[in-house]
Amino acid sequence: AERASRTVRETAQQCLRMAGDDHLFFRRRVRPIRSWRHRQEIASSPQPLVVVASSGMLTGGASVAYARHFAPDERNAILMTGYQDEEAPGRFLQRMMKERQAGETPTLTLDNATVKVRCDIDTYSLSAHADEMELLSFAEALKADDIMLVHGDPAARHSLATALRQRGKLVSTPRIGQSKILNYKAKPWAVGTLKSGGQTGEINLRRLWESLKGQAGDFFSLRELAQIWWGDTERIAEMQTALESDNNFYFTPSWRSKKSYSVKSSQQVKRSRRCRAIMLANPDLVGKLIVMRNSNGQVRLGVVRDASIDRFTAIVHHQRGTAHPADALLWVIGDWKKPNDKKGLRGNLSALMRQARRCKDSLLPFSRRQQLVQAAKPVLPESLLPAVLPADINPQLALAAIVVALAEDGATLEPEGLLPRRAFEHGPMEQNQARDLVMQLIPPEAHLRKVGMDIHRKRLVLTFDFPATVSDRFGKQLEQLVEQTGWDIHIKPAVNQLALGIAAEELLPAGVSIKKGPAYHLNKAQVHLELLNISDDQARELRRQYRAITGFDLIISNKTAEPGSADEIAGAEGFGERMEINAAYGLIRSRLKGSTLTKTSLRQGQIALAFISPQVGERYIEQIRQLASETGYSLIIHPHPNQHLILQIANRLLREKGWRLAKGIGIRVDRAELTAKLAEKVQPADLDVLNETLLQETGFKLALEG
Repeated sequence: AERASRTVRETAQQCLRMAGDDHLFFRRRVRPIRSWRHRQEIASSPQPLVVVASSGMLTGGASVAYARHFAPDERNAILMTGYQDEEAPGRFLQRMMKERQAGETPTLTLDNATVKVRCDIDTYSLSAHADEMELLSFAEALKADDIMLVHGDPAARHSLATALRQRGKLVSTPRIGQSKILNYKAKPWAVGTLKSGGQTGEINLRRLWESLKGQAGDFFSLRELAQIWWGDTERIAEMQTALESDNNFYFTPSWRSKKSYSVKSSQQVKRSRRCRAIMLANPDLVGKLIVMRNSNGQVRLGVVRDASIDRFTAIVHHQRGTAHPADALLWVIGDWKKPNDKKGLRGNLSALMRQARRCKDSLLPFSRRQQLVQAAKPVLPESLLPAVLPADINPQLALAAIVVALAEDGATLEPEGLLPRRAFEHGPMEQNQARDLVMQLIPPEAHLRKVGMDIHRKRLVLTFDFPATVSDRFGKQLEQLVEQTGWDIHIKPAVNQLALGIAAEELLPAGVSIKKGPAYHLNKAQVHLELLNISDDQARELRRQYRAITGFDLIISNKTAEPGSADEIAGAEGFGERMEINAAYGLIRSRLKGSTLTKTSLRQGQIALAFISPQVGERYIEQIRQLASETGYSLIIHPHPNQHLILQIANRLLREKGWRLAKGIGIRVDRAELTAKLAEKVQPADLDVLNETLLQETGFKLALEG
């Protein structure tokens, strides 16, 4: 439970830090609607506004009340987010778009009231749901052994449950009213690489952390940490004193309990050291005017009010939060002297920022900034001040303008000064142009899946199948993106588990096939495979290639297939001159049209044909042999079935029969068999008829339980 809630806690902590003293959601122009009367005022208001209300399908809740007011007026718009059920009013509203296009004025019934729909209508996908691969990765990352699936469509829950069970998880899908008791053994004291109780002297936090850093993010109580180090649970006070000292770079106290600490990652330890170094280098920071970056990466002016060992508090313009980590600091401008006016501190800082931005290009022209970038050396902003300042620019304003100019070009704080990173005459590249440049510069072999845009931070969020290898393999392209777009780069750390399996299959040497697996151990960065007929040299090369591409270790166990066994892969040898590969694909798809062929891929000189199941594929062995002769390629049938598609077809056939499931459908790949428990008994003859269709479409049969 502690591990499972860690991600939620970390997210909450980040939100709290970003908000400072502000409300976590309602701020500035975002206001809550607190009563029915307030809702009526909002609905009839002539002012431009956006209302966010549930339910998104217009089945009830506040959205219905607003829709009745907004729908008849062509100045308004109803924007639906996400899925709309077939029978929901939201789906009817979507269908009305066609009537609107035909020049008609459709009507809609909401809470027994009929309204004419004259407003604009559109639908946006704002779903934050994870897909099956992301849920599997999450379960692996949490190292969860027992998992309960309590939400979702039956077919989706069953598919996810099956995938989890294939990975050795204990999965239950409880119904409402059921209870389940979970019993676990106490956590063993032999945690990490330290022998429990093996130490006698003063605590060495670094050594303790090094023994536990493989469990970064996990929480340990003071009692557990004392037991791990000394073997003595009574030395809690001594452990707490060490963890509260200035020497603790390695453990973070839980916001829920002062007696529980989480293990920092290597990156977090590195950041802690950097923050400490920054604060040590600025002992007189309090009372100073500074240039800094907020949590969104935006350049801001602030006045420091207080400071600690690794952070400071500051009043910042256009921002209510006051707490900031030390590495938010970019440069100290000097002592802040309060002007004699009534603007207030934030008002004066805003005015100073406007002045700095107006004069920054005259004090530090674009051509000079380009030269600084090309020199690629840290620079002291004071050294860039002109010998003679214009009459209307004082030294403090001039220094602030130069630092702001460098900061908005992405300069970073280094021990020797500010290091210019890029120079843009008119600011960062427009977001669509930046996205297009990503697609141009990142090659297909990088396995880029998604390009996201964090507009406030001017940050490109890139999702790769194998993020662990991206920086090493494509570092030059990433640097080029930063330089040309002016956007920062953030690479999502989650690996695509499905792609790990596909990569293993595509790298298999000719004549080698998968007998069992893959099994994924994400916390160890390992993929386990049981292969047929692979030599030691082939296995060594396969591991090398797989590691280079994915960053994961491939753990191989080797088996030898017996002639004529079910482990052999059906196929046909190619001979003669080979066709151009795309022409070969086209001929294969044309000849095997209607055969359930879903994918063709080239692997080690062979073309693998993926059917809904290998059983279906083997029905076309004669055509495959003929195609091998015509294309010149050896053709093999992919040995794994498309489980998701098979389950979809089985569920459809059961619905068409009107048979209700008492238990979800299971799949036994080794037997080419589906298992299910029905709510009512059916006649054997009816089951035979269903199986005839199921076998024809999928190559699998259905066996009933009970």
